[in-house]
Amino acid sequence: MHLSYTPPIQLTAGTNHHAFTSCARWKGQTYVAYRAAETHHPWPLGNICISTLTNATTRPNITFWNTDIDGDLRDPRLITTSDVLYCLIGAYLPKYPRTTVSLRSSENLIQSFLTYTEDGVKWAPLAPIYRPNYW
Repeated sequence: MHLSYTPPIQLTAGTNHHAFTSCARWKGQTYVAYRAAETHHPWPLGNICISTLTNATTRPNITFWNTDIDGDLRDPRLITTSDVLYCLIGAYLPKYPRTTVSLRSSENLIQSFLTYTEDGVKWAPLAPIYRPNYW
């Protein structure tokens, strides 16, 4: 067995809480998706960043902001096929009659969203999948 060392690449700067990382190899590129937020909690709202690790890229190629979906985005999962790279994303959304996401997870709805790319550059808008409260 042969092992080699690859120096780490810094994806972000600052002190935000970055978590729930998903990595995938697709069409010869390495992709990393993660949650960027101030804390682990649903409030303040978190965003999802997807980076392509090419030539020591240090900034996300795309960020799905919580303004795209009025909720706390989290837990990205990259899923590959030969033609498409998918990203499944969970979100805490306000549960009626609330109009904002609560710090208490039990007071929020959970909704799964899906996005995809066929070229690694342009991503489809987030689309809800599954019923609410199925992750």
